[in-house]
Formats: sequence, structure tokens, C-alpha cells
Amino acid sequence: MRVTDKIGTLFFVVLIIALAAFIMSWAALTPREPLPINGVNDIDDTLVVRVNNLEDSLLDLELELSDMKERLDDVDDRLDLLNATFREELGLTNAEVRLVLLRNKIVTLDDIEGLSGDVLDMRSELFQAFDVSPPNIPPNFEDVDMVFGNLERVINQGDEVEALHLIDVILNRLRTNVDLTVVEACEVAGGEWTEFPNACVDNCYAPDICAQVLTDGCDCGPGMCWNGLECQEQ
Repeated sequence: MRVTDKIGTLFFVVLIIALAAFIMSWAALTPREPLPINGVNDIDDTLVVRVNNLEDSLLDLELELSDMKERLDDVDDRLDLLNATFREELGLTNAEVRLVLLRNKIVTLDDIEGLSGDVLDMRSELFQAFDVSPPNIPPNFEDVDMVFGNLERVINQGDEVEALHLIDVILNRLRTNVDLTVVEACEVAGGEWTEFPNACVDNCYAPDICAQVLTDGCDCGPGMCWNGLECQEQ
């Protein structure tokens, strides 16, 4: 390369460096406008608003979830009630069908004493349908338990007439009395709930030996007795 070319190149480089230095010094000497203080505050305020909105949205969501849970609980309660009602209705219908079949057996058989097992099964299935667990029998099932006990007793005694009578009583009164307490059933039948000196009370089908202990029961009045569901003539 010729000397003149080297000098020209060097001059050009120096010119570029000088120009760059001038620009940098000019930028450094030029006063800058300060960042607006309100700009940062505006950003902070926006973030706060968004956070508050998010918290409100989460709260609304929690309320909606709580409301949905209450509705689901209500649906569960209604389903439980429907299931219980269906189970009880099925139990009553089954008991009625079995009572009719039992009546036919009593009419056709010469010896009915072996049919007491049918009564025990019937009572057990009915108690299961109503979620009753003996000996913890609720008040609205005491009379039902009593009349089935009486039916079992007269069948064991071979008393066909009384067995048929009790079956008719149960078929006519079971659906009504299953919703009544034994006291209410007694009063509806015209009796009076009172205290007796022994456990046989005013039971039409009381055993020969009665426990000598004060016992509440239905007093149907003179010439009448309590069969478990209604007052009848002795």
C-alpha cells in the first residue's frame, strides 16, 4: 500500500473516532427528563386493583362452591328420604302379600303350628325395611311388634280362628298404625293408655304367666282388650 493511502486511511479512522467522541459527549451533556414519579404509582395501583379483583373472584368462587355443596347435600338428603320411603313401601307390600299367603295356608292346612316361622320372618323383614333393630323398638313400632307376637302365639297354640282374625286386623291397620306411636294407636282405637299391675296389660293374647311388674298399656275398657292394633271384644 502506498504511503498516501495509509495516511488517508488513518485520517478516516481518526475522523470516525472523533465523531463518535463528539456524539457521546453531547449525549452526556444533554439534560435528561426524569421518569415521572406517578408512572410507578400508576403501575402499583393497577396491580393492587388486579389483585383485589382476583381476591373478589376467588371469594365469589368459594361462595358458589359452598352453595353447590349445600345443594348437593340437599339432594343427598332427598335421595335418602326417597330410598327410605321406597324401602318402607316395599316392606309393607311384602308383608301384606305374605300375610295373604299365610292366611291361605292356615285355611288349607290341618296343623298350623309350624307356620309360626313365617310370622317371625315376616316381622324381621318388616323391621329391616323400616330400619328397626329389636330390642330397640321405636314407639311407632311397639304395637306392630305386639300384634305380630300375638299372631305367632295363637299360631303356636293352633288357634286357626284367632290367627285368621289377627291377619285381617294386621292387613286393615298395618299401614295406618306404622305411622302412629302405640299411645296414639290406642287412643285412635278408643282406648286409654294407662299403667297396669303386670306385663300382660290388656293384651287379648297374653300368656298364662305374666311378669308382676308395673307396665304401661292400652286399656280398652270393660269386655274389650287390645290386640296390638285395635280394641276388640274379649
